[in-house]
Amino acid sequence: MTTIPMFKSGQTEPFGLLLDPDTGIPLPDNKGASLKHASLDFIVALEKETKPVFIICFDQSYHRKHELPKYGQLDQKRKYLKERGLSSFYYLSHAPFLFAARNAKDLHNVIEKLSKAGIPKTRIHSEGLTD
Repeated sequence: MTTIPMFKSGQTEPFGLLLDPDTGIPLPDNKGASLKHASLDFIVALEKETKPVFIICFDQSYHRKHELPKYGQLDQKRKYLKERGLSSFYYLSHAPFLFAARNAKDLHNVIEKLSKAGIPKTRIHSEGLTD
């Protein structure tokens, strides 16, 4: 991923965006963006405005006392994005990252690159990701 060029205003070549909020992505009922959180609506709007090939966002935000378990909350976030035209998957590690894109094929390419870099497929949470 270090070969991704930096975004420049008016850029015409493909690019990716990395979002690094302090905590991550709250559940869909939270609409704001701050240094701590990047809401799902913010991610959707940012994708529409800048049109990156994909967005990567740090996401360690989940409710410990929520009715859904941690991975259920991740699935709820992915479903919310899918309903708004974005495909997504999670890279699961000590620091989870959400990958989202308008085109699922681009995400399959990212998964392939991660796999070739030695990331085990068990770290990729991509159920329901289709072309």
